[in-house]
Amino acid sequence: ASLEFEYVPLADIGERMKKQDFDVLASGIAVSDPNFEGAVSFFVERDPMLIPSTNGHENYSERAKVARSLPTMDQRAKALREIVRDAVEAGYVAPLFHYSTFAAAKKGLDLSTVSKALETVHFSELRVK
Repeated sequence: ASLEFEYVPLADIGERMKKQDFDVLASGIAVSDPNFEGAVSFFVERDPMLIPSTNGHENYSERAKVARSLPTMDQRAKALREIVRDAVEAGYVAPLFHYSTFAAAKKGLDLSTVSKALETVHFSELRVK
């Protein structure tokens, strides 16, 4: 089997997605505000916690729950950033994470062999039905 790759300018991706004239579409996704909620939850709510919670202002787990209940995305993002800032100022080292997003979209993509526990899926694991 041979593969054929075609570069499509970002401005034209929307039209190509509508046409569906490809087997696999691979595209970067621009994210203006990364998923802090997922990262903060991973830091302070997993068992065992990477950043342990104590009482009061350093109860990061409780603060994350409160932050998620705020009415606007801007308020939630601000509260979550404050949790990370306060944890770092308290001496905890927040694990570094890298946002490198790659999306593959096509009706018929088969991810049945990919573990749902994986945070990252290697391109080589994608199959087309």
